[in-house]
Amino acid sequence: MLYYSEPGHDPRFNLALEETLYRRIRPGDEGIFLLWRNAATVVVGRFQDTAEEVREETVRERGITVVRRITGGGAVYHDLGNVNYSFLLPRTSEGTLDFAPFTQPVLRTLQRLGVGAERTDRNDLTIGGRKFSGNAQHMDGRRLLHHGTLLFDSDLSVLSQVLRVREEKYRPKGFASVASRVTNIRAHLGPDAGMDDFLTVLLGEVNLEYGLAPLSASDELRAAVIALADERYASRAWTWGDGRERDIRKERRFEGAGRVEARMNLVEGAIRDVVFFGDFFGAEDLEPVARALEGLPPDRASVAQALAPIEIGRFFYRIGKEEFIDFLCS
Repeated sequence: MLYYSEPGHDPRFNLALEETLYRRIRPGDEGIFLLWRNAATVVVGRFQDTAEEVREETVRERGITVVRRITGGGAVYHDLGNVNYSFLLPRTSEGTLDFAPFTQPVLRTLQRLGVGAERTDRNDLTIGGRKFSGNAQHMDGRRLLHHGTLLFDSDLSVLSQVLRVREEKYRPKGFASVASRVTNIRAHLGPDAGMDDFLTVLLGEVNLEYGLAPLSASDELRAAVIALADERYASRAWTWGDGRERDIRKERRFEGAGRVEARMNLVEGAIRDVVFFGDFFGAEDLEPVARALEGLPPDRASVAQALAPIEIGRFFYRIGKEEFIDFLCS
């Protein structure tokens, strides 16, 4: 596996670098492991309504960048005390989202450092019940992107100032605020432990499992990354999207899967202009699901027939077709 650590801290460049390398993965390639850090940034999930997740006035006043990634899940805050890691791999089958193999090196790293950590049943890694890592994936028929955050020594007080986090995300877990639900890795290490020491152990674990060889970023690659950063990640349309209201707004939190919100208009009793938001995960773009619903009356028989050929779990990870239909038609 090739290994590259990006020294720059521009989130638009870093996300564009990750996506560019991902798009270039071909069957038989070695795969790539990335480490990167962002300056103060809010990164929203692919399917989220940014205006409902981010306090826009606050991030503007504080000079915090807001970007959207290509993976699902919820919004996160990055600063230089947070490390991001990415696995970019070729795939030989369709498969489903599976976070476990890529979080194992992180868990083993903490074990070596004397810290007990565990993976939740969704996508988080925790120490003593407090989250220090969130993970997400994107895939197509030929390749897979897995990336995660590692809160090492981040300013956790900023979280509640810049993110609009629903109480359902932390109250049921016994926490009074989103800031109290998370923790830094450094708080659980010895007083002299630094980020470089932690990353050395992490790289050693990844190397043991995959074998690492250095990757050099060519001028051609960097030019392609800059172009994508300008076209997509610096675009307000991509980052903030279409959050306008529709006639109907349905919302449900699915156990182990996340929150899904469907917004749609009804024109002469038929579904029009349907869009989905939420912190759920999915392996596919949602356009086929929205297209299948267009023009239908919002009743169970019509929706079930339209969705019959669609594998809902590929679009909405861990959500069954019947419960998805129940959600839409309730």
